[in-house]
Amino acid sequence: MFLVSSYRPVQATALLLVVFVIGFFTRILLFTQAPTPPGDDEAVLCGVASYVLEEGKLPEKNPYHMYGTPFVYPPLMHLLCALTSAACGLSGWGVLGAALWLTISIDTFTTLAVYAVSKRILQSEACSLLCALAYSVASPHLYMMCWGGYVNLLTLFYVPLIVGALLRHLGGDFVRGFLTLTISLTAVFYSHHFSAAITLALLSCTVLALAATRAREKKTLKWFFWASAATASSAAASGAWYIPRYAEFASIFAKAGAEASVSATPQMIAEAASTTILGMGAPFAALLLWLVALGFDYVCRRRGYLGVETICVFTWFLVPSLLGLPFVSKSPMLFQRFFYFSTQPLVILAATGLFYIAVVSARLSDAPAAFATLAVSMLLLGYFLGNFYFIGLRGFYDGNLEWFRSGDASTKHLINWLFTKSEEGCVIASSHSLGWWLSGFSHRGIIPATPAKFLTFPYELDLCRAAFVCVNTCVWAESGRHALMDNGLRGVLKTPQVCVLRAGEVYPGIELDTSKLCVVVREGGVVRRYELSDFEPSRSELVAKGNAVEMLYAYEADELWLRRRVIFPNSSEGADVYLEVGGKEVLEVWVGVDTPLAYEKAYAGDGWVGFFDKAEMLGAVAVFDPEPHAVLGGEEGSYLVVFWGGGGEFRAKISLLVFDASKAEVREPKDWLEEMIEAKVGGGGVEVATVDELMDVYKISYVADQDGYTAYSIARSPRFDLIYSCYKTKRGWEEPTRVLVHKRLL
Repeated sequence: MFLVSSYRPVQATALLLVVFVIGFFTRILLFTQAPTPPGDDEAVLCGVASYVLEEGKLPEKNPYHMYGTPFVYPPLMHLLCALTSAACGLSGWGVLGAALWLTISIDTFTTLAVYAVSKRILQSEACSLLCALAYSVASPHLYMMCWGGYVNLLTLFYVPLIVGALLRHLGGDFVRGFLTLTISLTAVFYSHHFSAAITLALLSCTVLALAATRAREKKTLKWFFWASAATASSAAASGAWYIPRYAEFASIFAKAGAEASVSATPQMIAEAASTTILGMGAPFAALLLWLVALGFDYVCRRRGYLGVETICVFTWFLVPSLLGLPFVSKSPMLFQRFFYFSTQPLVILAATGLFYIAVVSARLSDAPAAFATLAVSMLLLGYFLGNFYFIGLRGFYDGNLEWFRSGDASTKHLINWLFTKSEEGCVIASSHSLGWWLSGFSHRGIIPATPAKFLTFPYELDLCRAAFVCVNTCVWAESGRHALMDNGLRGVLKTPQVCVLRAGEVYPGIELDTSKLCVVVREGGVVRRYELSDFEPSRSELVAKGNAVEMLYAYEADELWLRRRVIFPNSSEGADVYLEVGGKEVLEVWVGVDTPLAYEKAYAGDGWVGFFDKAEMLGAVAVFDPEPHAVLGGEEGSYLVVFWGGGGEFRAKISLLVFDASKAEVREPKDWLEEMIEAKVGGGGVEVATVDELMDVYKISYVADQDGYTAYSIARSPRFDLIYSCYKTKRGWEEPTRVLVHKRLL
């Protein structure tokens, strides 16, 4: 009967200390086994903390990350990290260690906060200890430490204190409740703006629900006054930070990331579910929901269906879950954070459900039945904690922890190299994760190519698009690859591959394989064939026109010139490719077009090839103008298209179109082909120009990147010189880290 026994204060304290130690060492074992912790966000945190250490003040403008933009992020965690570093005499990379150990400590003490509020809600020492034990090894909130959500973990420390403060108010302890609520809520406001909004919504709904259900009690008005006064005091104390930055915070509602969200609802629902019960599998998810229902029923029986504690724990769980629903319907990733605020009451209720089963077994008079029920409850406890730890946390270590470990020895070497070789005050355009680490430790201005859906402020969007173009254009020009990503361009492998997006999954579509391109020309009386490999790149340009992106690639060979102009609309609908050849009498031009699905699912007609998969309701088509002389079928859905040139110069247009028929009537390709062509999007005025101009506008001196392309393709670029290359092994394959410098700046 260990689970349901009453404990003396000394016993309870000893058991709580055991739970605390378990939680502390669980985090140490998971997050201190590598030179750097996983994630990206903590690197930006360390950059601001390092600035505070060096300058002795907070910056007015972002000194490193999103260089030059207003610094508007609430600074409490940055200041705590700087103070911890100063107290320990740490600087440079040591600040990262200070941030990690500080967060491990904060998150471990959150276990004690969960224990305290559970005890106030349940009035059971044994059940509260079980809640604390479950939270100490629960995976959902520790998921934030995998991607560096240190600031979010700080705010989660204060949420149980805020719920406990409300209960203190209602218990008549107005002074301590007022001070706890005021201090905790103010700390949340100064920790993270988005978490502050979530906490304020949770607090408001809880206070209103309590006031409405207890309106007839004499002390309700007094309690409501004290709760409102505490909230107002917190808002006034945090106004010193928010009011001068009102315009920036108001712009959040413009949702820089909203325009880039392309994931479909089924995927978002899956992600939302995995946020709260991440990596645990369907059987455990069913058990968890059953235990939550049992736990809530137990709270209702003990504290009353409209009791103060019942309402608090119900709104604590329900409000963040309801507010997070926009996350499952193509809304920005920011809404994902709502679900993290549901994890604490979720764990409390699930652990209470386990306790409820143990209580029932202890009350059975039939000894064999009692023993059997107790054995089942112990097995459930083992399964519950085992899934939380071994499937949840160990799964992180084997999967997510390694996936998010973007800062490593190779990154350190690159950062140290940049710090010694680059000038102070220079600006570096970089890929997303690498840019966040550079901004934390290189002490240089960084513009990362962060995907738009992860951005908060609209003014960050143009910076990220510029960085994306600078990082990738040199690869596109020389390797024949295009990229269409969610901060303005999406998609891709060959030249270009147009994909079909449905339910958050990318299906290969039509791809124009220019590696198979060849040109047959007449030189006097001699007929000669040129393949793409015979041409040398002469120039490349990129221009954004309204909702379309246009890319030009020019090649030369023996006075013969070849131009490829590719126009992408700012969506996943397809592309128009123009091929032009001149300089000699052109007889024929051959181009390979791939439809990657099986041969029997591919179609060919007059002037077009494509596929339509009725099972998946997906389709793609390539339309040729002028019509090809012949369309020759190949194996596995591959087609070789022959264009008839003649008469000197040659010009052709290939429209690559894709569609998702999940919301449309299923018809044969010939029926929807004409409609798809008419619906094509394009046009608009010139907004952004070439890489040269972007580097001038944003004063970019260096470009750093880290991906699977070979450094050789970069070294051939006419635009950049390769001045640093370091290979590393990550997630099973080698990846180069590259730093490029523009030739004009040498």
